[in-house]
Amino acid sequence: MPLLQEAIVDPYDARTVYRVDFAWRNDVGGLIVAELDGRVKYTDRSMFRNGSLSETIIAEKEREERIRLVVDDMVRFSFREALDRTPLVHKLESVGVPRRG
Repeated sequence: MPLLQEAIVDPYDARTVYRVDFAWRNDVGGLIVAELDGRVKYTDRSMFRNGSLSETIIAEKEREERIRLVVDDMVRFSFREALDRTPLVHKLESVGVPRRG
């Protein structure tokens, strides 16, 4: 089972904590993260950072970069991939998410 909303501390600023959608510990204690890539934050102007799409995209890229510095691996997936299931399973397997039985 994944850990939900796992806290990841920004490696450059310990006051900043990111919550990731899903996380798993692998066999050696490393952390694997999966983020559901909600697209509404890129299409709904009310969700834009400072009213700017470009600032929203840059902030998300910076967030992901900082998370990747701390975790062993990370994948992003869409609602469509989750509904279809097979693409999501392939992504999770490719980064070594542990599975039961």
